[in-house]
Order: sequence, then structure tokens, then C-alpha cells
Amino acid sequence: MKLNTFILTAGLGLAVIAPRALMATVFATDPTGNWNTSVEYATVGTPFTVGGNPMVITSLGFFDMDAHGLSTPHLVGIYNQARTLLGSVEVRAGTASTLHNGSRWEPLVEPIALYANTTYMLAATIDSMGDPFNVAAPAEVTLGNGFTLAGTNWTYALGATFKYPGSQGTGGRYLFGGNMAARDTDPVPEPGQWAMMAVTALGIAGYAARRVRAKTNVG
Repeated sequence: MKLNTFILTAGLGLAVIAPRALMATVFATDPTGNWNTSVEYATVGTPFTVGGNPMVITSLGFFDMDAHGLSTPHLVGIYNQARTLLGSVEVRAGTASTLHNGSRWEPLVEPIALYANTTYMLAATIDSMGDPFNVAAPAEVTLGNGFTLAGTNWTYALGATFKYPGSQGTGGRYLFGGNMAARDTDPVPEPGQWAMMAVTALGIAGYAARRVRAKTNVG
């Protein structure tokens, strides 16, 4: 086998086990439930579970029902199961924040890493100024790949302070106000993959060395 052919074959083997490309996804789109407005200040939450691949949250947003801009700013953040705030943004009033897929977005200064098969809380502030939010059954909203709804209902915490929304709503419905944009992480190869890569690299190096020695002896 020629050296360049060997390297090509080995390279294809490495390509098979190389980390996959990063993919972008939005948590929730196109809710078809009922749009509502709040009569008081509160933090509302949507519990969710990450699928089999870890993800990185790059931006957070708030639904803009008619795409005409938000009446007030909204704080949006993600809490872990220990009720620790992992990161948050303020989605600005009006049209200052970027509109995409029905939500106004602000980037996170530090992206939030989410573990696979782990449950988190997406939380957002609402107020009596009237920005609508959507209350939908699971079948009435399209979720991005890699996310599923957790628990049985939306959650809330009353008051103007942004806080963990630990009280349970009712009706088997979820509240879609806050939103998040995510991408898959670039996974670290498994130990077996590292071993295969090392063996392949050693094979390439050994074959090249033998070719050099053979040419030297002939000369």
C-alpha cells in the first residue's frame, strides 16, 4: 500500500470518530395555546430536560406575540435543580433586542453549559404592563431538538424580584414567555476513540519510518 493511500484511509477512519458539527436550535417556537397578560409582577418558569447530548445556551429571549416590540424589559435566566441561577439577560423594551423565531433575543456574556439528561428551569419576569405570554399544552408548542418538557405544569413566584419560580401552576399546561437559543457542545472523544486515534497515528508514523529506512538502505 502506498503511503499516501494509507494516510487517506487512516484519515477517513479519524473522520468517522471526529466530534460532530455544532448545531443551533431554539427551545420553543410557534405556540398555539392561549395568549395571556399578567395582572401582577411575577417570575414564571418552564421546567425542561436536556436530551442525550449536552448543550450550550448562547442567547436568551422573550416572546413578542405580534413582533411589534415589547412593552417592558424582561429578565430571563436559567436555574439548575439546586435553584442556582446559571446566567441571565435583560431583554429590552421596544424593538431594541433582536427579533428571531417570534422572540426578542439578547446574547449571554458567558454561555451556559447544560448537562445531558438533566432538568433545569427557564425563568422570565412578567408584569402588569401587558406583554402577552402563551399558556399551552405540550402538544401546542414545537420544541427544539434536544429538549423535552419536565414536570407537569408551569411554575411561578410572585413579586417584582427575579427569583426561582418554585410554586406549581395547574392544568397540565406550560407557560412560554422566556426562550433560549442553544447549540450542541463539541463532545470529547470517548476513551476507546482516543485509543483508536492513537493506534492510527502510530501506524502512520511507523509506516512512514519504514519507508524512509527502506529508501536509505537501497541508496
